[in-house]
Amino acid sequence: MRIDNHAMRIAVNLTISPELLAAARARGLNLSRVLEQRLVELTGVPPRDPFAEENAEAIAAYNARIRADGSFSDDLRAF
Repeated sequence: MRIDNHAMRIAVNLTISPELLAAARARGLNLSRVLEQRLVELTGVPPRDPFAEENAEAIAAYNARIRADGSFSDDLRAF
């Protein structure tokens, strides 16, 4: 399962200490975004990447070619 970052959102009720809420607001934090990011970390459910999903075959072919033949700049880089 992946999380769709562009999907419809639903409203939920949460309780939070007034001091913590004031500190978050003072820093301009988006509470919904912070909660979603933390839930992704805690659950291990990665965000959905439509580009990667739509281009998975091309990305896999490119990565296989780079593993087999290397990159055009392999002789130029110093790392």
